[in-house]
Amino acid sequence: MTSATTKLKGTRDRLQNQIPPGDKTTMEVDGAYSFRHNIAAYGGVIKSAGMTALEGFMMKIDATDSLVAELWGCLVGLKRAWDANYREIILRTNSVEAIELIYGESNDMHEDWVLISEIKEMINRDWHVEIHHIDRQNNGHADTLAKKALNGAFGLQILGPNALSYILSSV
Repeated sequence: MTSATTKLKGTRDRLQNQIPPGDKTTMEVDGAYSFRHNIAAYGGVIKSAGMTALEGFMMKIDATDSLVAELWGCLVGLKRAWDANYREIILRTNSVEAIELIYGESNDMHEDWVLISEIKEMINRDWHVEIHHIDRQNNGHADTLAKKALNGAFGLQILGPNALSYILSSV
């Protein structure tokens, strides 16, 4: 396995939709923000190489915009994948800005630099992580979980395949 250190260069080359190759685990994340309640949330789905949902996760957080929620979704998704011992990961997000922050140079003046740095540290572990852009309409499961989390309780919710299927089918 190779470290992701060299993958932190050349953002624009990676901003394209790609079908995950055979043995890679795919993770799709999304963030949401409610102006009405001034609250944010993220959601994500981890899928097998055959695109079968393995796990879902969602959390309402005290954040001021959907970008911060998206970044939290990336971090938590990477941590969940690491803990589950998945070592070939494709992380898919519909936020070009999040991808650019993750692949860009570290900037300790950015208000979310600690969060961004932690994501970069996760990527640089001994595994293979690629980050791809996904169109919003193809990120529906993660979007659904993020929006559901806006109306839920604070705290991380981990969903097994059955609970995830139930939530996504009730939309």
